[in-house]
Amino acid sequence: MKRICVDFILISIMLMTTGQMMGQQAMRADYQVVPMPQSIELQKGKPFALQGSIESLVGTPALKTSVSDRLPSEGYRLTVSRKGIEIVGGSEAGVFYGMQTLRKSLPVGTQPAIELPAVIITDEPRFAYRGMHLDCARHFFTVNEVKKYLDMMALHNMNRFHWHLTDDQGWRIEIKKYPGLRNLGVSGRARLSATTATWTTIAPMEDFIRRKK
Repeated sequence: MKRICVDFILISIMLMTTGQMMGQQAMRADYQVVPMPQSIELQKGKPFALQGSIESLVGTPALKTSVSDRLPSEGYRLTVSRKGIEIVGGSEAGVFYGMQTLRKSLPVGTQPAIELPAVIITDEPRFAYRGMHLDCARHFFTVNEVKKYLDMMALHNMNRFHWHLTDDQGWRIEIKKYPGLRNLGVSGRARLSATTATWTTIAPMEDFIRRKK
């Protein structure tokens, strides 16, 4: 009986150890992102082992970025090898979009180790104008909500933000030269009783402009 108990304990320990080892295996990047790059060519060779976050590679030889006039203005080429990651863009915008593709290819959440298969990804926007619209005149959003919206746009390579701030339902932006626009227009039309009397000061607008730059 004691022999059976000892064997059972040993097997349990082996299973737990195996499970922990499997759980510690590096996860792999997935280059099938949205929007899908025009070309994804997997290469032979060992993957790049990422320990930590992409931000930790900034300023190190493992992550190189550059601009080349041989690529379309907003295009980029993302190359991953065992030695590191290189992003070449037709402009700073192209480098930025290449970085977003790299970010989206990584598993969500904090991972101890991530393997990035060797690859060459080339891409450029199909349309020059790629925008999204946010209606704050009829449905007011907080500053943090708008910032999150902008971050999601940037992550998906959008380059135009249409911010709807004025309508008969309400005037949502402060114009210091014309305070009456806010004082009278903040509540919108009297018959729309559900309209919330809210507005945005000029300070967040200046913050959004700095954020865009």
